Amino acid sequence: MDIEGLKPGSIGCGVLEEKSVLHNDALVFFIEDRIKDELKEFIEFKGKYNIINKKTLVNQQRVDKYFASKFDISTTFIENKGFENTLKELLKSDFGLLIQPRLHTPKAEKYALTHYRLEVSRKIDFVVESLAKKLGYIEKDLYEKGEEYQGKLEEKFFAYYGFHYTAGGRRKAGITASQMFRNMGISFATYIASKEARTLTKITENEEKIKYALVNLSNEKIRKLEKLEQGFREQFVYDEKVCVLQVIYDTTEYSRPIKSSRRRKLDSNKKWLKIIKERIIPKRKFVDTVPIPCNIVYPHKDYSIN
Repeated sequence: MDIEGLKPGSIGCGVLEEKSVLHNDALVFFIEDRIKDELKEFIEFKGKYNIINKKTLVNQQRVDKYFASKFDISTTFIENKGFENTLKELLKSDFGLLIQPRLHTPKAEKYALTHYRLEVSRKIDFVVESLAKKLGYIEKDLYEKGEEYQGKLEEKFFAYYGFHYTAGGRRKAGITASQMFRNMGISFATYIASKEARTLTKITENEEKIKYALVNLSNEKIRKLEKLEQGFREQFVYDEKVCVLQVIYDTTEYSRPIKSSRRRKLDSNKKWLKIIKERIIPKRKFVDTVPIPCNIVYPHKDYSIN
């Protein structure tokens, strides 16, 4: 991973897919309640076209033929055996996946993958405008100060979610949908993974923005961490040197709502995000192990004074 790409405001890195064999592309929406009808205009549900069941998967031929022929609907529930494999196979179908409560099921099997190949059709102008109004940078509409100002606000919208404005595809669709969910008061988590950016981003309704990246630690760094954490190699390290770095972001004073009714001046040089925590995440089978603080993006940063 190019560590520079994790810094707020960075353009990031572009990597050929064949050089990102450990990464997957993904766009997953996790909604705590059933998705509202008014959202279906902007996140495309084409009748039974998007629903996940054996008949749809076999007929549409968007996934592996053997997987479709052996598909078991029970593996769409997140608590059930086989969910991980089903998720991986459906991610190959392109566009987005939806996890939400499935109707008429036991509480123990509440959340499930219900739809696939979701396209976000809402124009980004709408969500940029809603955020800019909330933050006090415009009063009436996105173009009230001209196209140049609109362009700067759109760039800052991407930065607000931790991306460079040149990001497209799943990243653009993911942040557009996330802002729509937030505007409607929906409890959600959006997961966006990109082979090109080589990160996994999590966004939630409470302004949470977290990135995960694979990093190669130096031998010296590993030795220091072994002294701090007994069993570090076993619990945190993949393939001798690879670890999962979690970077937690927060908004800055320039990207938070203001209490007064006055309009703000937009300064393109002011960052809308800052890093407040960096941690090494344990392997999944060690769920009770506490993540280890480890400054990699900003090696000399003292996050306690943020």
